[in-house]
Amino acid sequence: MARSNSCQECSPVKPETTNYRPVISISLKSDDSCITIGKDTVRALGNPEYITMLVNWEVPSVAIMECKPGDNMSFKVPNYVLENVRLRIHAKSFIKQLSEACNLPFDRATRFQGVYNQEKKAVIFDLSGCKEAEAGHSKDV
Repeated sequence: MARSNSCQECSPVKPETTNYRPVISISLKSDDSCITIGKDTVRALGNPEYITMLVNWEVPSVAIMECKPGDNMSFKVPNYVLENVRLRIHAKSFIKQLSEACNLPFDRATRFQGVYNQEKKAVIFDLSGCKEAEAGHSKDV
């Protein structure tokens, strides 16, 4: 099924910040071993069919970018993700390693604000500055 870019809400254009709220975000929940990627991250990348996550363990930071289906750590982006608000990826060992590297709590969701890098065609998340999600759950944007 071809990706639709017909409506404004589902447009693949890079999102803008409104009212100083992040519109590109990723949430890590180490207690249930999943990463939640907001729909604006997918939209910023042009609504790709597959994405991958690259980690810089020294900073630490994560880059999410478009990739081919067979690439390492490739994840299929469902066609409905722009309507469903988020994409959840379950990767227990990856989350544990990332949580330990960033000293994240294992009992709370943690949110990171991302920035789209046009040159690298990636959304980059600096994991050193985090915010705990309210009341143990994350709010997707």
